[in-house]
Amino acid sequence: MIAAIAASSALALGESSMAMGSSPAADPKVQAAVRAGNFEAAARQLEALAGGGDHEAQYQLASLYRSGRGVPQNDALAFKWMKAAADGGHARAAFNLAKMYLAGRGAPVDRASGLTWLKKAADRGFEEAIKLLAEVTAAGPSATPMTKKTDSGASPSPPIASVNIAEGSNGRPALAEAALRGQAKLVAAAVAAGADTGARDRDGNTALMLAASAGHADIVDALISAHADINAVNNDGDTALILAVAKSRTAVIERLLAHRSATATANKKALTARDIALRNCDEPAVSLLAAGGADMTGAAADGIRPLTLAAQSCGAGVLKVMAARKADVDAKDGEGRTALWHAADRVNMPAVSALIAMGAKASVADAASETPLMRAAMRGAADAISAMLASAGDVNGQSSAGNTALILAAKSGSVASIKALAAANADLNVRNALGYTALMMAVREAHPEAAQALVAAGASTTLRNKNRETARDIALARGQTQIADLLK
Repeated sequence: MIAAIAASSALALGESSMAMGSSPAADPKVQAAVRAGNFEAAARQLEALAGGGDHEAQYQLASLYRSGRGVPQNDALAFKWMKAAADGGHARAAFNLAKMYLAGRGAPVDRASGLTWLKKAADRGFEEAIKLLAEVTAAGPSATPMTKKTDSGASPSPPIASVNIAEGSNGRPALAEAALRGQAKLVAAAVAAGADTGARDRDGNTALMLAASAGHADIVDALISAHADINAVNNDGDTALILAVAKSRTAVIERLLAHRSATATANKKALTARDIALRNCDEPAVSLLAAGGADMTGAAADGIRPLTLAAQSCGAGVLKVMAARKADVDAKDGEGRTALWHAADRVNMPAVSALIAMGAKASVADAASETPLMRAAMRGAADAISAMLASAGDVNGQSSAGNTALILAAKSGSVASIKALAAANADLNVRNALGYTALMMAVREAHPEAAQALVAAGASTTLRNKNRETARDIALARGQTQIADLLK
């Protein structure tokens, strides 16, 4: 493959061209010498300009030394000036320097350096570099490098460097590196030349995985069309779909699902694309995955159900997607907690409202007999309490510790929560397992406003707990004279 490339007039290293016709050095003396065909004079002018750091002059002078026009042919000097121009950002010089490394012209054969400079020229959009890099990549690391002809016309075979073809950072093959960077032309050329779409970097990522993670939808399309393995996994167990979901690459997710990317694959953290989308509250991704056949009801490896994941942090949009998939709205986790319990615990009002609209019940108790209504009261979430009252069942229900929603609201100090529960006919004088009423709890937690609201609602000030203390006794014992005066 490479020998054929070397034989072509466009890529051969022995061509005698200055390439000054397209971009000659700006110095008028150089231009005049070139027009007159006086390459000796042009070389003298270019020497001065090149020494002063003119990268175009450096490139042209290198071309003269390489071809022997106007100066004695000298590969070492050609290499010196070509590298100076390439180091200065000259794309054509970078391309020709790459060929010199690959052929061992002016320097020992160095495939790694040659491929590095090919990639730099390709990165700058130099079409010949893109084409050659793709063909070199397709040829594989065992291909014979380009060589300069001997006087007899034979092409000796210098040793082949034992490196990955076009290896980039993290050992990425050229196709994978181009896919990561979004270099669609280079990807297309490499694919057309037969590059291995399954080649991986040190983390096990293929070109498709890297393109998916970076959000390059057009490259994802090209690689899928080239029969890239859509369900391959990297060293972390991530598929292209998982990587795309993790970065919220909506367009890529859509394309992968259209080509039936597996949705049930879990990575080494036991997370599927669905789990990640829900943890990120990524509504577009959740919607696409649901439409693409992902299981939106089964529990994750840690036992958490999809609806619970959504309820913890997500807005109404994600919950509505779950509703459309007919998720069991009152399904319990390992501790008996429903999605509404978790929404109340996180004071996630959009989720609370969405779950209530889906028919979730605020009366479903967990293993500790604590309901979503009680959890909202503990968090002092008055709005959540108001939203739940219609489905809360017995507002005076007690947890295993004997606490009612009102006692927990008093513990939180939320006056609004106390008023909402009192208006719903909550019993003001129910006592928990320690004999504490809501008023005693407000006093113990030093919430004078809450205590005042309870007294105003009619709470008894004379009841005693199991230590035979009244609410006023508790206040005095804690030095809360303001509350003690209120309770006289």
